[in-house]
Amino acid sequence: MANLPASGYLVADKIVKRDVGAKLPYSIEREFDLATLLAAVIADADVVNLFQLPAEHVIVATALETLTAGTKDATTFTLQLRVGTTALGAALDATAAGKAIGGNATYNMPLVSAAAATVNLVAAVSGGNALVTANPVVRIKLLVCDMGD
Repeated sequence: MANLPASGYLVADKIVKRDVGAKLPYSIEREFDLATLLAAVIADADVVNLFQLPAEHVIVATALETLTAGTKDATTFTLQLRVGTTALGAALDATAAGKAIGGNATYNMPLVSAAAATVNLVAAVSGGNALVTANPVVRIKLLVCDMGD
């Protein structure tokens, strides 16, 4: 049984050189005060569109963090980071300080296709009176790589 190619093609110092003009992964980090951004308090199943991710980007890792807790007259109030309708991490309790990390091990980070895609939050509010009384302040972090030409 032969090992092919025998030599020359897979020499590490020839294939692992850094290309000076190469595109590098970069991070996007932004805080969103949802009380200021939105005209009303969040309700169950609301989708809060945050920004457009350019076409042909791969999302490598994500984080959603509650900086200032929201308040509720409900049993649960969570937010989940998504691109389009694809979850990028676990749902996060929006009424307590915390962080939800998304990555390839848990969530298959999507390749954003030829068109740009919207990064958003989806809310889940349930139990009690199922009302949010104050929107939280959150921080979004994405590690992305431009795969376009």
